[in-house]
Amino acid sequence: MKLSLNGYNAKYATFKLAANSAAAEGNMVKVTGSYTVDKAGDGNVFAGLLIHKTGSAALVQTGGYMNVSYTGTAPAYGYNIIACNAT
Repeated sequence: MKLSLNGYNAKYATFKLAANSAAAEGNMVKVTGSYTVDKAGDGNVFAGLLIHKTGSAALVQTGGYMNVSYTGTAPAYGYNIIACNAT
C-alpha cells in the first residue's frame, strides 16, 4: 500500500501573472499588485506555489500539503516556517 498526502487540505486561487514574469511552474510566487503575482525572490514573503500558468493566468496553491525543494538543513517534521530562496 502506498500512502500519499498529495491534495490534503489544498487551497488554490487564480491570479494574473505580472507582465514579463519570469515565474515558471513549480516556483514560489509573491503578490505584486491587485490579483497579480510574480516569481518570489530571496527572502520574499510568498503567496504560494505556481501550479500552472496559461497566457496571463496563474493557478497558485496557497495552502495545504505541497512538495517543495529546500537548501541547507532538512526541515524538521511537523509545521515549519520557511523563507523563499530563489537562487
